[in-house]
Amino acid sequence: MKTFMPLRTVSSALLALGVLSLFLPVAQVPAGAATGTAWTPARVTTAPTALQGSTSLTVPGTGGGISCPAPGDCTAAGFFRTKTTGDAPWLESYAGGAWSSSPVPLPSSAVTGANEVAGFESVSCARPGTCTAVGGFLAATSKTTHGLIGTVSDGTWTTTAAPEPSTAGTGTGQFAFLESVACSAPGTCTAVGLYEDSAGHDLGLIDTLSDGTWTATAAPEPSTAGTGTDQYANLNAVECSVSTCTAVGRYEDSAGGDHGLIDTLSGGTWTATAAPEPSTAGTGTDQYANLGSVACPAPGICAAVGRYLDSTGYDHGLIDTLSGGTWTATAAPEPASSGTGTDQYASLDEASCTAEGNCTVVGTYKDSTGHHHGLIDTLSGGTWTATAAPEPSTAGTGTHQDASLDAVACSGATCAAGGAYTSSTGTVDGLLETTGTAPSGYFEAASDGGIFSFTVPFHGSMGGKPLNAPIVSSAADPYTGGYYEVASDGGIFAFTAPFYGSMGGKPLNKPIVGMAFDTRTGGYYEVASDGGIFAFTAPFYGSMGGKPLNEPIVGMAF
Repeated sequence: MKTFMPLRTVSSALLALGVLSLFLPVAQVPAGAATGTAWTPARVTTAPTALQGSTSLTVPGTGGGISCPAPGDCTAAGFFRTKTTGDAPWLESYAGGAWSSSPVPLPSSAVTGANEVAGFESVSCARPGTCTAVGGFLAATSKTTHGLIGTVSDGTWTTTAAPEPSTAGTGTGQFAFLESVACSAPGTCTAVGLYEDSAGHDLGLIDTLSDGTWTATAAPEPSTAGTGTDQYANLNAVECSVSTCTAVGRYEDSAGGDHGLIDTLSGGTWTATAAPEPSTAGTGTDQYANLGSVACPAPGICAAVGRYLDSTGYDHGLIDTLSGGTWTATAAPEPASSGTGTDQYASLDEASCTAEGNCTVVGTYKDSTGHHHGLIDTLSGGTWTATAAPEPSTAGTGTHQDASLDAVACSGATCAAGGAYTSSTGTVDGLLETTGTAPSGYFEAASDGGIFSFTVPFHGSMGGKPLNAPIVSSAADPYTGGYYEVASDGGIFAFTAPFYGSMGGKPLNKPIVGMAFDTRTGGYYEVASDGGIFAFTAPFYGSMGGKPLNEPIVGMAF
């Protein structure tokens, strides 16, 4: 997750942020634009739709997040500045092959007009048309900063001030901001950030949406956390599944040193863990670590990334991975061109994992001549490898050499990364990197559960395993590259694809004869021979169940 400057200082720093943004998907990359495992760079300079052609635009579009719950359906959220409207939030939706902007009303207490300071930092869409965006805004009367929550219903966005814990400060001591949001299902969201308590200390903030209501919780901290002047904690990113959440950030210990923070929700309770650090990590005045992004492709499987200082005070990328209930730390590898000594610098900004052991993370590193480049680290076969991100032919050299990556998203073997670079004329342009191609091919499923794949990955099958009833159908999940098998008794077997339930072990009037994947929601359906439809995390539109049929139903399609 890209770090949005907290609104205590954002008004003076927005212009410096330039186009280091996640708005880059405005320039949509055609499927198959990249091939193999090589990364291909492209220049991106498109401004938000609502601002195109505006002579008052001073920042081409800075932003915080994008969420694509279905192929061809995306929502981007962020903020921009013009000469007349201050710092304003924006929202854009991609559907039908085109981007369109949405008005963003602010809470009634917000400053508006030329002095407006508001923006979104993150967005999460559980389903198409069901999205939540978070960030912050400046209040008109108190001139204090509050968390901002935006939600969309029937195509219309509304915003509200985020709730804060009972320990939150008031008056001039009021400050709260939300950095990241994750929605595991419609109406079920978790947002994280920080707030200032009544003593003026910064604490991690967790806001949770359930049953239509947002509630606030102070994020737990490890037992080594400082108090008084050494009290500081912040959560930068969160990732949630149906039953668990993992949030990461930073906290200050009792000696004033900074450490990565991992907060985990399990069984309804949040617990805190001090993030592990590599053996080369510094101590004392060189103690610093921070986690800025986390990706969890499955419950109990996560990768969190950020930055740490070594024992000589230099910056390195940090990778913490969770497997088997244990977090372990790795110093992120760097390309052969990376600098040493005073030119040693590397940091990781975001991670994307499609499965356990298959992750791509991006950031920035400094080369041996002191110039910055985009960094891509990839986990495959249990080993992390580093790649210097390629740059467009218009990239500058010498004093104009500067590039970084701060966002990445992967699906199957295809990834896209976004950031910025300085051109040979000194302008800052958006940078989009792509790699891989969408797989083409197919698979066959046998009644004994065997799967036979042709030019697509094999992720396992029920072949050779006990079945209560024969397999009657299968469906591919285009988001994960996995697939499902369904048995005539309604049992669903998921392979590298999320499981949302099944009719297995439940009464059926007639056997299941088919299934279909819902590309709009990521859920799926089962259909019985009497026409009954059973929906799992997918909308129900009706069925032929209980109605006269001349012949039995034999399948379904979506």
